Amino acid sequence: MAKNVVRRYNISAAKPYTDGQGQQKTMWVRLGTAVQFDDGSIVANFDSLPTGNWWDGSTQLFPQEQQQTQQRTAPQGYPSGGVVPPYGGGYPSAQPQPAPQQMGGGFTPQPQPAPAPQPQFGDAPF
Repeated sequence: MAKNVVRRYNISAAKPYTDGQGQQKTMWVRLGTAVQFDDGSIVANFDSLPTGNWWDGSTQLFPQEQQQTQQRTAPQGYPSGGVVPPYGGGYPSAQPQPAPQQMGGGFTPQPQPAPAPQPQFGDAPF
């Protein structure tokens, strides 16, 4: 029997910091996602783990907003039907360019410089 997704969560860790006015604040660092299924099980997928000495090993689950779990639509300039980068970054895919027209005698490629010589095993400095 297939499991059905009941809820999705962001896995986060609390990172304390002091703001410019000297007040203690908390920044939530996103570590990954978790999915709860209809049988009650939860599967966690960590994308990263903090390495700083501020992390005590505890995490917290925050329910994802409905808009985050829906598939995003492609912004203008992106091909439709593809996956949109999660943070709006990246570049639109390159459009195919027509091949250059040959004129007269055709295209003559320019000579390329020879690759730099690679050191041989016996040439190692140590």
